[in-house]
Amino acid sequence: MATFVPAKRATEFIFYTALTSTSGRPDFQVNPTLAAGDVKVITDGGTETNLDTLPVVTPASGIYVKVTVSVAEMTGDNIALSFIDAAGAEWDDQLITLQTAVRQIDDLAFPATSGRSFIVETDGMIHGDIKEWLGAAMSALISGRVDANAQAGLAPLGTTMRGTDSAALAAVCTAARLGELDPANLPADIDEIIADVTGIAGAAMRGTDSAATAAALATVQSDTDDIQTRLPASLVGGRIDASVGAMAANVLTAAAINAAAFTAAKFATDSIDANALAADAAQKIRDEILPTQNVAFPDINFLLVAASDHVTPVTGATGLAVTRSINSGSFGAGTGTLAEIGNGMYQYDASAADMNGGKITFRFTASGGTPGVPDDRFLSIITGGGV
Repeated sequence: MATFVPAKRATEFIFYTALTSTSGRPDFQVNPTLAAGDVKVITDGGTETNLDTLPVVTPASGIYVKVTVSVAEMTGDNIALSFIDAAGAEWDDQLITLQTAVRQIDDLAFPATSGRSFIVETDGMIHGDIKEWLGAAMSALISGRVDANAQAGLAPLGTTMRGTDSAALAAVCTAARLGELDPANLPADIDEIIADVTGIAGAAMRGTDSAATAAALATVQSDTDDIQTRLPASLVGGRIDASVGAMAANVLTAAAINAAAFTAAKFATDSIDANALAADAAQKIRDEILPTQNVAFPDINFLLVAASDHVTPVTGATGLAVTRSINSGSFGAGTGTLAEIGNGMYQYDASAADMNGGKITFRFTASGGTPGVPDDRFLSIITGGGV
């Protein structure tokens, strides 16, 4: 089942609410009557329209109202829904705002996908496949060690070994010469070969520098021994199983991680819980979801209702003003921009100075309007990186 933490942009969003009974305030209205036109929506301060799907009481005859916001209605940064009983005064007006995000908790993907993420083992280490090394190494170890071919030792020779020249080989491998390999001659030939090899033992090969060859072989042996001290004693499934114990600073950056690395399909349902996340990791997720501290935050929508009945929307408000309290401090004048949307709805674009705190409480007031002076409206916002 999909989750809705937080509300995701361009994705259907479902939530539940309850409506306050007008006659039985502050109790909720039991089995409230909802008709077309009672619930309207605006996206990013655009044109107000009826909600595509009329909310329903779920379960039936209860107080809970199930609200479904469509993909089209969720395609924006700030979504505002107004509940106004158009047929009468069975329940009080209500405003609900949603701030969307492009990713949700479900988008933190598991299991890992090749080229886009790491596999974190149960011991906290990161699993990595040294594929480039495997492409050049052998498929198995011999007695727990790398069996290396000392090809590098040939480099210092610098001369062609006798008998390796193609013309010389053609001269040697003739029908007449091969015919000499008669079984009767082999014992004597073998004895002659043994004598020649015995004589080589104390002398350099013709055309080679024994000192240079010995030095090259020593270098190869040293390098091979060094590699063996860094490799595991055995392979796991034919591959090297390595753990990354430490990582240089700034290796995992936003540019280094694919934008689609963390999706719902890549994470098991229960792969992330409070115990699985370090405190700073949870804080980072929180900061990415919430509005950014000390950064301007536009399209804060609010409803003003008449002080005379606390229900009727006030239009054409005059003397409209905003003050704000930062981190529970005293209220000071807001420095953003106020504007009227319509039908009692207003919009405030908060400045960076307004948002310079972990918890911001806004107070919206007006000295007049139609049908009269409205109630003060309070709205609190928690920012990322705040208290």
